[in-house]
Amino acid sequence: MFTKLKEKFCSRKFWKEFIFINIGVFFTAFSLCIFLDPNKLVVGGVGGIGTILTNTIFPDLKLSSIVLVINLALLLISLFTLGKDFFFKTLYGSLIYPFYCFICEALFEFISKNNFLPMDNLLLIVLFGACVTGAGMG
Repeated sequence: MFTKLKEKFCSRKFWKEFIFINIGVFFTAFSLCIFLDPNKLVVGGVGGIGTILTNTIFPDLKLSSIVLVINLALLLISLFTLGKDFFFKTLYGSLIYPFYCFICEALFEFISKNNFLPMDNLLLIVLFGACVTGAGMG
């Protein structure tokens, strides 16, 4: 049993997929927290629901905490409806996404405090947000 696990986790394919998953999830979280959420632009999925909730019902909560709660609820529902295989395949990505959102929120606070990026052109914000999100999901 341990030899199969060792072969799986030491394989080149596993680490390549692991790195690409992390890069993709980071790009998606970066786009949400730097471009879309600060400008109250709503995207689909958990990030969009989190943006709506942080801007209307829960303005005191961070986006990353709302995304974490929603992801955990959806993971529990998927465990009972879609089975263990789906649950374990999506567990890592669903838990790392709020973590990267937390990091990017702190990065945005630093950027906005020091005025590194002018955020006044909504067309550019939407274009950059869409391109970075698309790269992350691709």
